[in-house]
Amino acid sequence: MAKEVKTTPSPEIEYLQNNSLPEVILKVLETKILNHEILPGERVNEKKLSEELGVSRIPIREACRKLEQEGLIEIQRNKGAYVRELEMYEVLNLYDIRVALDDLAGRLITAHASETEIKQLEDLVDKMDAVNNSGDVNNFYPLNVAFHEMVYRFARNDRLAKMYKGLGRELRLFRSQASEAGGDMVDFDQKFNIDANLEHREIVDAIRAHDADKVSEIMQTHLLKGRDRTVRGAEAAGLAIA
Repeated sequence: MAKEVKTTPSPEIEYLQNNSLPEVILKVLETKILNHEILPGERVNEKKLSEELGVSRIPIREACRKLEQEGLIEIQRNKGAYVRELEMYEVLNLYDIRVALDDLAGRLITAHASETEIKQLEDLVDKMDAVNNSGDVNNFYPLNVAFHEMVYRFARNDRLAKMYKGLGRELRLFRSQASEAGGDMVDFDQKFNIDANLEHREIVDAIRAHDADKVSEIMQTHLLKGRDRTVRGAEAAGLAIA
């Protein structure tokens, strides 16, 4: 008798298995928005989604209401739900908040991260180096997002990590908006990515050295460079700068 081979489910299948239908629909809709399948300013087509997912429109409307609370959707009376378009002043406000959060996250991860966790960060930096060396600009951004999410996770403060993810979703939404308007926002150029990853490595080294001031300083400098790059992309797209 053949031995049964145990397989590990993919993250997507595992999510479906471990969450309720409303949570799954919420995740599907959020992913479609953040992956630019439904663009900023575009109406959420409830009929199309209900047919695609094999559900009624009710859980889709519930998901829209939750995403409105998270800043991704705007529900217009008698018109429906639309993917939100952010004003530039809102984006700059988000970065102001991120500066404060990064300072706290940097200090907390320095206090709490284990050597195993520091090695995980280091491995991710190595992966980004490999991507940069191959000239594969497109795959740098997801790894960059994963690095910063890992920093917040290892900071051991769930509320802080949740706040970071919320801000990150809105900033990703703006990247999509600026890209559609003609800005160079979807992928940073290779030189920018190489410089950014040098700073990632400096962050990891400072965490390992238990230098909280240095970690905080590098993280904030790193973030502000990203903010300036976002502003330049928005200007190139003709979006108003507050």
